[in-house]
Amino acid sequence: MKNNARILISARRIAELDADAANAALSRIALLFGEDYAASLNKKNPRARNDSLAGALLLADMAEIIGVGGRIIRNDCEKPYFEDGSAHFSISHDGGFAVCALSFKSEVGVDLTRLPHRLDADTRRRLAARCFTPDEAQSVADTDGEELFALLWARREAVGKLEGGGVTPFFGKPIPQEQYTFEDFYLYGSERCGLVALCHDAHAGGVELLALDGSVSLRRK
Repeated sequence: MKNNARILISARRIAELDADAANAALSRIALLFGEDYAASLNKKNPRARNDSLAGALLLADMAEIIGVGGRIIRNDCEKPYFEDGSAHFSISHDGGFAVCALSFKSEVGVDLTRLPHRLDADTRRRLAARCFTPDEAQSVADTDGEELFALLWARREAVGKLEGGGVTPFFGKPIPQEQYTFEDFYLYGSERCGLVALCHDAHAGGVELLALDGSVSLRRK
């Protein structure tokens, strides 16, 4: 790990786990992060379970590599965090991929939005008018900007995850650019397939891309 890196970010494909593999993953997560956190990932829907487990297993791999971790609990807004405060993390998944950011110094938020976007142009324009600032919504409407829409949405999700209250408080309001630093990445599988927004404190330190899945890469936007 680079000496100035205080945030790690990594991505991987979401695996289709059968019942035995899912149970083995849950056992590993329970051992590393506690039974309560593991139980919260054991969704009834197999796809939702696989999505949740992929992010947690990515976190587990990253935490083991750098030697941090411990029991994970949730706050009143259901945001998970390390009880001992040894590190901070954020997880996102979309379109068959999971992304995890792990910070040593301060809170962090990350969001992955699939590209091409699942919403058509008319729906994106309507949602932008409701959720973005007037200037942002106009830019989306003028350019039919699929990527711009994805970026503005992902940044709101990322800061909502960092602060712990979700994306809703940032609907119709400017993204707090002065308070936080945003770094954006493209996600590649066999081709470009997603946009990742990372939100962190301006003094959190450098960001290092950690490659744990050879079939996936993150590249700075």
